[in-house]
Order: sequence, then C-alpha cells, then structure tokens
Amino acid sequence: MASLLTYRIRKVNPAGRVFCNSAHIMADWTKALSVEMFFAEAEKRMQMVDGEGRVHLESRLRLARSMLGTLDPLSFIEQWISPEERYQR
Repeated sequence: MASLLTYRIRKVNPAGRVFCNSAHIMADWTKALSVEMFFAEAEKRMQMVDGEGRVHLESRLRLARSMLGTLDPLSFIEQWISPEERYQR
C-alpha cells in the first residue's frame, strides 16, 4: 500500500518526491526508535540477571547497540536532500 501511495505521489506531483524522501527518513528514524525500545526493555530485564550472565549480556547489548548507530533525529534530517540540492548535483 505504501509503495502504491509513493508511486502516485511521484506520478502526480514531481515535487512529491521531496515528500517521499522526507517520509523515508522519518520511517527510518521510526524503525530506529523501535529498535531502541527493544534495547531499553532488554536493559530493564537484564537488571534481574546476576553474575557472569549479566556481564555477558551487558557486553552483547553494547555490541548490538554499536551496530545501531545514532538515534538523533537531526542526523536523519542531515541525510535529507532538498530539491535545490538535488538539482545542483
């Protein structure tokens, strides 16, 4: 459904591509926040684990978080390409 909507926006209004690009960035950020919620829940549950098991899980969680990257919405906006930038390329 979303791909059909994207197709219609692009076909009807070429400026709609700007919207699609922005929507893509917002969708990526939303996915990143979903993963962050997963990690937050894992951290909460990890508080109930003791000893070496906890040390191991903390290490695994740090590794997994490092793969996630930034959750700063400004970083996502920096990736956005405005129409002016697009036409200057």
